[in-house]
Amino acid sequence: MTSNESPDNDKKDRLRQVEIFLCIALAIALNISLTAAWVVLIIGFVVAALRPNLSPRLQKLSYAPLTIPLLVFSLAVTVSTLVAGGTVDMKQIFSTLRSFLIYFYIYQAFDCNLRPEVGGQSIADGCEQKTLAAFLCTAGLAGLYGTVQQIFNFHPFTYPYLQATGFLQAPMPFAGLMQMSSFLALGVFLKKGYLTLPGKLKDPRFFTAVVAANFMGLFFSCERSAWLGMLAGVLLITLRVSPRTFLKSVAALVVILGLAWCFVPAVKARLAPLTNPQSDVGVSTRLKIWQRSLELYKQHPFVGVGPSHFPRITDIPEALVPGHSTDLNHAHSNYLQMMATLGTLGFLAFMAIVVFSLRAALKQNAVADSDWDSGVGLGVFGALVSLMVSGIFEYNFGSGQVKLAQWFVLGALKADGGKKSEG
Repeated sequence: MTSNESPDNDKKDRLRQVEIFLCIALAIALNISLTAAWVVLIIGFVVAALRPNLSPRLQKLSYAPLTIPLLVFSLAVTVSTLVAGGTVDMKQIFSTLRSFLIYFYIYQAFDCNLRPEVGGQSIADGCEQKTLAAFLCTAGLAGLYGTVQQIFNFHPFTYPYLQATGFLQAPMPFAGLMQMSSFLALGVFLKKGYLTLPGKLKDPRFFTAVVAANFMGLFFSCERSAWLGMLAGVLLITLRVSPRTFLKSVAALVVILGLAWCFVPAVKARLAPLTNPQSDVGVSTRLKIWQRSLELYKQHPFVGVGPSHFPRITDIPEALVPGHSTDLNHAHSNYLQMMATLGTLGFLAFMAIVVFSLRAALKQNAVADSDWDSGVGLGVFGALVSLMVSGIFEYNFGSGQVKLAQWFVLGALKADGGKKSEG
């Protein structure tokens, strides 16, 4: 028996196979159930702790591209919570920060993407590709189902929204998930990274269908802020590829938007009220909430009112969904939410996360040695831009499903940008 065939290696390989299975299950659960995603993630942490070489894997986390920004943001949340609410609110610290755990789990799972072979050689075990492929395919199915929901007003398990909800319960989390999956798929497609995926996914026609299904979900989510984010993401991601690709995308968007305005009733129904913003409930509600958020920030400019003390607003009844919501409890803007609840300290820490995330994605797109890694970097960049733009009008950073999906995808960004060390 060779050293590579020892019982310890057999145990290591078995646990690694379990970890790969759990990563794939997590990718699927993110599109279906927040509870299921957390169950899988907790099991994943147990398996990760049982795997050999725990100490070196933990040490590698210190080099993850977003570890320091996340620690800084965690410190800002802790300070704000303790100053605003005292030790009584300490449990809110974990409640606010727990979604970041998925980043560290996925990063270590993807970073250990090599398995030893006889002769001392190592090859990739495909954990990252299999996991993200499962995420994109499940999101594509959700996109197709959301298309049916919206076109045929088919909502057998949820409130009958005008928008699609996919496998989730509300349109905003669905739109946020579709932003992440759509741009990840588009980035991999534009860089031809899909050629490294298993099975039919390496077929350009099949993967094109996956990309289209994801964008159909994003489009038929009918969230205006997500539409704006989608436009910004498409334009910047294609400009990143080449001026020619950018011009093609502009022409395609003009044609698609024109056809959608003429033949998709939901587009006109969602956009026409913007010609008279004061009569639109969504616009007028946001203006009122933004004003109150700014007033909160002015009253508590340094550390805010605390992450759990944003007021519950009940005096805008036209914005409430009967039988579904009884109040409005966030600022309908990532940036104003950070300012109101965490003050200047938390806002700057949040912006640091945004900047370092964009930087890591752009670096991987630019320096990665493989088309796959470069495509992931490009896709994550587009997804972040889309979420940032829509986050002006939505608190998507506060949605459990969106946060988990965001940090799940960000876990694929590598410390070295995917560039192999020389020598």
